[in-house]
Amino acid sequence: MNHPDLSGLQREIIVDDLPHPFGLTQYRDFIYWTDFNLRSIERADKRSGLNRTVVLQGQLELMLDILVFHSSRQEGTNECSHNNGNCAHLCLATPAGAQCRCASHYTLNPDGRNCSSPSSFLLFSQKASISRMVLGEQSPDIILPIHVLRNVRAVSYDPLDRLVYWLDGRQNIRRARDDGAMSSMIVSSSVQPADNQLHDLSLDPYSRHIYWSCETTNTINVQRMDGHTVGVVLKDDTDKPRAIVVNAEKGYMYFTTVQDRSAKIEGASLDGTERESLFTTGLIRPVALALDNKMGKLFWVDADLKRIESSDLTGANRIVLQDSNILQPTGVTVLGDHLYWIDRQQQMIERVDKLTGEGRTRIQGRISYLTSIHAVEEMDPHEFASHPCSRDNGGCSHICIAKGDGTPRCSCPMHLVLLQDLLHCGEPPTCSTEQFTCSTGEIDCIPMAWRCDGFSECDDSSDEESCPVCSSHQFQCDKGGCIDAQRRCNGEPDCADHSDEHDCETICPPNQFRCGDNQCITKKQQCDNYSDCPDGSDELACEYVSPPSVPNTGPNTIGPVIAIILLVFVIGGAYFVCQRVVCRRYKGPSGTFPHEYISGTPHVPLNFIAPSSSQHGTFQGHKVLKIIHGTHSWFSMAAADLVVPLWLLTRLQRWFAGLRLDPKRHKRRLVTIPPLVEGNLRYWGSPKHLRRGTPLGRVTAYVTVFKMHP
Repeated sequence: MNHPDLSGLQREIIVDDLPHPFGLTQYRDFIYWTDFNLRSIERADKRSGLNRTVVLQGQLELMLDILVFHSSRQEGTNECSHNNGNCAHLCLATPAGAQCRCASHYTLNPDGRNCSSPSSFLLFSQKASISRMVLGEQSPDIILPIHVLRNVRAVSYDPLDRLVYWLDGRQNIRRARDDGAMSSMIVSSSVQPADNQLHDLSLDPYSRHIYWSCETTNTINVQRMDGHTVGVVLKDDTDKPRAIVVNAEKGYMYFTTVQDRSAKIEGASLDGTERESLFTTGLIRPVALALDNKMGKLFWVDADLKRIESSDLTGANRIVLQDSNILQPTGVTVLGDHLYWIDRQQQMIERVDKLTGEGRTRIQGRISYLTSIHAVEEMDPHEFASHPCSRDNGGCSHICIAKGDGTPRCSCPMHLVLLQDLLHCGEPPTCSTEQFTCSTGEIDCIPMAWRCDGFSECDDSSDEESCPVCSSHQFQCDKGGCIDAQRRCNGEPDCADHSDEHDCETICPPNQFRCGDNQCITKKQQCDNYSDCPDGSDELACEYVSPPSVPNTGPNTIGPVIAIILLVFVIGGAYFVCQRVVCRRYKGPSGTFPHEYISGTPHVPLNFIAPSSSQHGTFQGHKVLKIIHGTHSWFSMAAADLVVPLWLLTRLQRWFAGLRLDPKRHKRRLVTIPPLVEGNLRYWGSPKHLRRGTPLGRVTAYVTVFKMHP
């Protein structure tokens, strides 16, 4: 540090051995300076350089300039000296008196004293700064005086409290006003796992929630703007969520997921449910998303394809807006009629028409280390007040979601369940390892076998969500559940929704006839004056050969009378033979059917007692044991009536029991099946085979036994 005279001569060194002096000022007999490397403020005698003292060190970051302010150095007075001339921002002393002015991007109000912030603008972040850009201004962009910015990765804005939110390289989420005031930390790395890598964030201003994704845990998390944790709403280690944008008006969010060699753009409700894939092809590495809720458009940029695309919010009408001269896009946003994006390698901000992709214009250039961009538009007070979640989070304890009818729906993070008041969340019920835990509703636990079976036993249908994909040796039913592929198109519905018997036109060999329900019978059974198909389709459109007609030579009443008498004798004789001969063949000495006629694989003897370790479920307080799961035959071997839900019975079983209820509308209706005892055998099989005299054991290959327990 040198000290020359006013002519620049007699230069002498006052202080040396300084690492990186940056700012300098003088007050009375001392000189003060800042050191950028040491993050310190020091002073020394202004003439000799002696009495060197450290005033402050290590308590401030980015020590740049320095200035001493003291009343003894201020001479004179003006109208701005008292209360800043009653100006909100700047007070200018002029010969005509004090005049109020505003900082850049602010507008002076009609009262001439207060200033209004800009209603719409762009925020873009660089490695160590956040800037605001107001298009059409003389100074379109300014760096916001926000300190402690380190490796900014994503930026967002709360239009209600006018606070800037950002995610930094230290895995913190912080916020501050645009003037640097009210700086605070919302998500701290000190309370997160050490290896957490936060990726992106998006705000829900109505519920006052922050949604952020994490690369380490592959989750989407929710945090209140006051810093309280809500929890995880989505976790997927296969499809890893990354970029995220929240559509708070619709209670929905969009996010990108990445795999080793592919990527997706997906959507889900704000609680992570109702998840769906919008795009699974034509993507490599989508790095940013943007939303235009008024136009119903979704925008994204793919860094590897170097392409900007858009679609409807449903995934329809996908178009390419720009795919030329894009090198390293890192962010995209929508403001007004234009779509803006940043290119890190070209160090510029560009825009195009958001609908057509035309009118490409460079807005700003030579901006190094660009990381993120976000558009801000003023929130309509009426729109905010009418949102169902804007007042006290819709009455919800955790997550509030706007429904299509303008009412709120409360929900919970993954580790909690919605209680019966449908407002508060609590700990999930404790179910056994053989049971599935419903997310919400009055039903807590159901048997694990009912998971993904095509029917919703849980009140919230959570037992039919996120069902696993069937293997290559299985067939996946339309409404969930897997069956063996060999049971596909076998003439009997094995899926609960009968989807395994759809589109089976080619399953019957040429020498067989296909019934209307896709069951196969032989060609000889078609048009034989007997309905072999359950739906009777084998006897439709038949041409029967009639005997040659005899000319009528006159009235004859004797023939019809004789025919009627013979018919009565034939019917009576058939009944006598059936009762005296045929039926005795299948009865034992005591008059009941012997055991050997109930056979097949597996063989279930009469009076079979189920082991106590069998799988159980709960129906209206009755415990039902399912011992062997078959496909066609059901009967009770207990000493009491069997109560089962209607949907468990097949169509044939409902017909044989005389039930005429629609199982889809009455699937929870309970059905009572009488007990099976030695003297009262109830056979559940095809009446066609009984009439033809088929032995009972040939048609009961599989049975399912139920036993009532108190």
